[in-house]
Amino acid sequence: TKTNAAVLFDVYRPEHEQYYIVRRGDAVVGEYISRQNIWLYGRSGYGKTASLCRALARSECYILVSLGHHLGGDVKALFVAIYEALALADNFVAETAPLPWPKLIEAICDRLASLCETGTRWVLVEAMPIGRPDQLAEFLTRLSSLLLRHHPFKSPERIAFAFSSLNDPRTGVCAFQRLYAILTVGSFP
Repeated sequence: TKTNAAVLFDVYRPEHEQYYIVRRGDAVVGEYISRQNIWLYGRSGYGKTASLCRALARSECYILVSLGHHLGGDVKALFVAIYEALALADNFVAETAPLPWPKLIEAICDRLASLCETGTRWVLVEAMPIGRPDQLAEFLTRLSSLLLRHHPFKSPERIAFAFSSLNDPRTGVCAFQRLYAILTVGSFP
């Protein structure tokens, strides 16, 4: 017989719920999910992504975007990867010409609005490969722009983001008061 080689904490599938080991951190993730736009950080292998997938599978439709293979890339490459994943999920042909920042943010917002119309409610961005404070500050600045453009005041129906990473996004970065007002940050477990 064929065996499933997936490690429980690496992959979550609703059909395997009976085998899922509920941990204390899962309750915290469930609470965070209700607040929308979350960034969960913690050590590798402790189940951040599995817990987020489980909570999102129980609440609304979501898209998983993995950025782990972009380690060492610049911030724009990460946003391009997010845009391409959203376009793929939306059966949209992503623009191949390099987009300047304002157009890239606008293109991502367009994809989010389109996906929202089809019932998608979350984008889970896992394995954030940013560790340097200067790149993290730039990523958070761009993320702030994106989240504020896609805020509920612009559209009553919107998609929220969930991020998982090894590093606390607040470490070594100046305060982003506007961003942290719409992004809950928490550790796992």
